[in-house]
Amino acid sequence: MKGILFTLLAFLLLAAVMAWLLYLDEKVVLGIVTDELSGLPLAGAVVTVGETVQATDDQGRFRFQGLKGELSVSVQAEGYLETRGRIEVGGLFAKEFPLEVILRPNLLVGTVRDGETGSPVPGAEISTGRQITCSDTQGSFTFRRLKRGATLSIVAPGYEPGEAVFRGEEAQVIHLRPQITAVEVKDEKGFPIGEAVVSAGEEVAEGGQEGVFFLRRLKEGAQISVLAEGYYGAEVIYEGHSKLEVVLQRSRVVVAVYDLYTGQPLPGVLLSWGDDSFVTDVQGQSQIEGVKTGDRFQLQADGYERGEVIYSGEGIMEIALRPDTLQGVVRDENTGTPIPDVVVQVGERVFHTDANGGYYLTDLPAQAVMTFRAPGFKDLQVAAPHSATFDVVLQPLEATFEAKGIYITFGLLASEEKVRALIDMVARTELNAIVVDIKGDWGRLAYHSENPLALEIGAEQKGWMEVQELLRLCRERGIYTIARLVVFKDSVLAKGRPDWAVKRPDGALFVDGKGSLWVDPFREEVWEYNIAIAREVAALGFDELQIDYMRFPSDGEAKTLLYSQPSTEESRYRAIEGFMARLQAELAPLVFISADVFGLTPWVDHEAGIGQMIENVAPYVDYFSPMLYPSLYTEGVLRFEIPDPAHHPYEVVYRSLLLAAQRTDTKIRPWLQHYSFHGVQYGLEEYRAQKRAAYDAGADGWLFWNASGIYEEALFQND
Repeated sequence: MKGILFTLLAFLLLAAVMAWLLYLDEKVVLGIVTDELSGLPLAGAVVTVGETVQATDDQGRFRFQGLKGELSVSVQAEGYLETRGRIEVGGLFAKEFPLEVILRPNLLVGTVRDGETGSPVPGAEISTGRQITCSDTQGSFTFRRLKRGATLSIVAPGYEPGEAVFRGEEAQVIHLRPQITAVEVKDEKGFPIGEAVVSAGEEVAEGGQEGVFFLRRLKEGAQISVLAEGYYGAEVIYEGHSKLEVVLQRSRVVVAVYDLYTGQPLPGVLLSWGDDSFVTDVQGQSQIEGVKTGDRFQLQADGYERGEVIYSGEGIMEIALRPDTLQGVVRDENTGTPIPDVVVQVGERVFHTDANGGYYLTDLPAQAVMTFRAPGFKDLQVAAPHSATFDVVLQPLEATFEAKGIYITFGLLASEEKVRALIDMVARTELNAIVVDIKGDWGRLAYHSENPLALEIGAEQKGWMEVQELLRLCRERGIYTIARLVVFKDSVLAKGRPDWAVKRPDGALFVDGKGSLWVDPFREEVWEYNIAIAREVAALGFDELQIDYMRFPSDGEAKTLLYSQPSTEESRYRAIEGFMARLQAELAPLVFISADVFGLTPWVDHEAGIGQMIENVAPYVDYFSPMLYPSLYTEGVLRFEIPDPAHHPYEVVYRSLLLAAQRTDTKIRPWLQHYSFHGVQYGLEEYRAQKRAAYDAGADGWLFWNASGIYEEALFQND
């Protein structure tokens, strides 16, 4: 029993000794370090187990001996994230403790941005060691396995080179400073040009002081454009320099001036440009430097319309000047003989031919219409030709020319259709003239007047038939045109200038039996207004002006009316004569003048309270037109020589014309009645009787009056 116990104890002791020896045997920690992405071993990785440090060999392996217990493990490698952990080294029978370490490469996600705008910079080149990459369209780039402290070098076109240090962060923003290029702009003499425009692509340079401009972010090969008013532009290719100089040459424009009509060059033309002036040479040219787009040139040459042009950047600026003078000779169409003292009218301007029939017009406007007028010849109206010379022939009038006309009242102008119908009737009958209201019984004007007073008082009647169209239709048919102008019966002027109006004793404006107002015939302001209107109407192209109501009012209270001066027989006579004399002096060179007067005028030897007599009207007109309307004469008024005048149309017209002819040498062309009045019906028989009386009495034509514009065409049929 004791032996067994002893054997058991010996065995236990031996086991304990064996266990102790096993425990004391060295333990080994070994392993390999590899790249997580590639799986390749990492040489030189630093492995720390406990306090023991070891670097992996070329195969990425490590081996530690003599380590025991629970130990910390740390594995580091340049460009990789550190890995940490713990290991238990121990046990009776375990001798090796394997350890496999996988390191994750570090990752840098960077962005390159503009240092001024913060915008991404694409295409930047980033390098460190042997690694090179480029930023994408968002300015982003990535690097792996960067060593902490690695320096990144960044270059990008248009930016200064930059550097950054990697400190282990996963994201990094790198700002690049834009490269600034100074562009110095000078002229040929070296003087700076501060108002230039320097650009490259869409970028426009800043600056400009002392001619220095700054462009940012230029890339080599970029095209730089330099423009300046008054200089030729320049373009240069950027080669990477921080400063460059551009010399601009002053722009040169050749101004070539020629005659608009002949195309011939014009020497001696004065060109004014700002404070400078130049003169064209024998080739009609002048070379000018430094002209800017938008600069104005004024041109002046004798015999030509002044011109002004605006420079728009062309190298050769061709300018045509229109001759504004015209000369020629006016001759008789039949004999070829020059005609002296011909009136040549352009608008309101009047010229005369000299003793040799020559004329010379100056300051002729573009598209001018010229009227040639001479006694014994038909008026000629022509557009100014596109030449500097123009000879004219005038056609002699038929010795027996007599106007045979009808009246178109003011209101009919509201219906162009009716006016055209009347013109057509004139053209297909013996009629050859029309009288049309241009200044009507109320003072309204049938055309657009430029007269300041007419504009102020609103005298124009708008929206009716254009007077020029009426004149055109008449000219096409050879119809003689007479413009009727009502003078002192003028409601429009009286309302607009009440201080010029005729007044009642109580100071109120006088209104006649037809509701019309009158203006004071004594006032020269009234004369001047009506003469100004007459000049405008003559310029429209009428053959004749007929003046009506150049008299004082005749209604029942006429004797008590107030004027600007005392109204006496003598003063009234002188007022009407003064007006007619003034009118003739100003209008006779321009147009034929006629006047219509009361039909009683040939029968009396006084002014009948209205200022009208043959002697103070007829000497100042070409045609004297008494209104010989038989129905307007009351019984006994004609010296009791013609009882019941309305029923004796022939006698009234015939006797009146004979009496008038005894008192004037002026041609007499009567107004005849074409209407019924006071219950006496007039028809073809009465109308023809009046016309026959006019012929028998030797009248120089006749005019029929109907305020409605309704005429018996049979009266005017050619016999």
